[in-house]
Amino acid sequence: MAGILASRYGIAAVAVGGGPAGTVTRNFVVADRDGRRWFVKSYPPGTDLAEEREALALGEAARAGGVPVPAVRRTVAGEVIASAGGTAVSVAEYVADAETAEGGLSGRRWAAVGEVVGRLHRVLAGHRAGPPRPVPVREVCDVERARRRLEASLAAWAAAPPPPESFAAWAHRTTARRLDALPEVAARLAGLPATLTAQVVHGDLSSPNLLLRGPSVAALIDFRPPGRRRSAAWELGRIVLDPRTVLARPGDWIRLLAGDVPPGGKCDIKTLATQARVARTGFYPKKNRDGSPRPGPYQHLAEEFERRLTELRETGVIPDPRAAQIERLKEQVSGLKERLAASDAQIEGLAYFRERALSQIAAQRMEIERLRDVLATPSNVRALPNSSGANAPYGSCS
Repeated sequence: MAGILASRYGIAAVAVGGGPAGTVTRNFVVADRDGRRWFVKSYPPGTDLAEEREALALGEAARAGGVPVPAVRRTVAGEVIASAGGTAVSVAEYVADAETAEGGLSGRRWAAVGEVVGRLHRVLAGHRAGPPRPVPVREVCDVERARRRLEASLAAWAAAPPPPESFAAWAHRTTARRLDALPEVAARLAGLPATLTAQVVHGDLSSPNLLLRGPSVAALIDFRPPGRRRSAAWELGRIVLDPRTVLARPGDWIRLLAGDVPPGGKCDIKTLATQARVARTGFYPKKNRDGSPRPGPYQHLAEEFERRLTELRETGVIPDPRAAQIERLKEQVSGLKERLAASDAQIEGLAYFRERALSQIAAQRMEIERLRDVLATPSNVRALPNSSGANAPYGSCS
């Protein structure tokens, strides 16, 4: 890396460190002897460098129109990409003290992003690739073409399943979800006008490629080649409807906490990811290429969800209707058990009383039988006549 920078760019590197992780490329931050820092992108073998040159040129055109885009550092020969020994790199100025929009947009950032994206589309509308023109909605979003591509990808993974915790496994799950969502996409497209205006756009205007510094936009990065035209509304929607932004206000979007749990779901992270249509893995920490940890793109949202769920439970509120019903049934079962235990104790007491009563009745019967036997047995004892009507004699009986 230091060799190609020195020979092709005239940059005397004194420090080379890992940069933000790219989807395909390996990125580095390089410091030179003058104290300047550069963002270096290393392209893997097989990359279409002609397309990458067009993408860099598109970024330069946007920068010339006043859009905040990092300046590309050209080689000593005037090239935007240098290749040597199987390594291909591009160099751009490093955007310091900036953060991506992965944390979501809020406050004054909304207006700043809207202004920059609007300026970007105005500038790119005059690009040499052609002015904006109406196109059939199918060209903006071709559902059948997307279906073929997704099914082909799934077929390839079915033939060679990826490791469970790999990036390919995540891509496999995401592809399956996107294929399942295509009928809904087709239904929504049916409600659009027959044609939409398409033009040259950034091509990958997502939250990781939007750098912010405070309330302002610091830079737009990672343009894609201008070959395919898109609707400006589509590109704007990628920012406005990005899950990181849509999910940025938990009170507005965590419907699960209000008891709005879909059939078969629960009030948990798994169902939350399904409703938000994001990968559940984004709720958990990640690792950079060098092994250092970094927060997942939606980790703060998962933590907020868990915090609010805990608060509700501590106050006795159970947002999940099924869980609440289970708790009610548990309480009812507990009450029935207590009543059953009391009934058992009462029955036991009544059984003891019955046993005593039967014992007393038996004893009384035995006494009656004994007395009857005594009366029936011959004896010298005679009963005195009843003399209640005679007068007793007076005086001595002798």
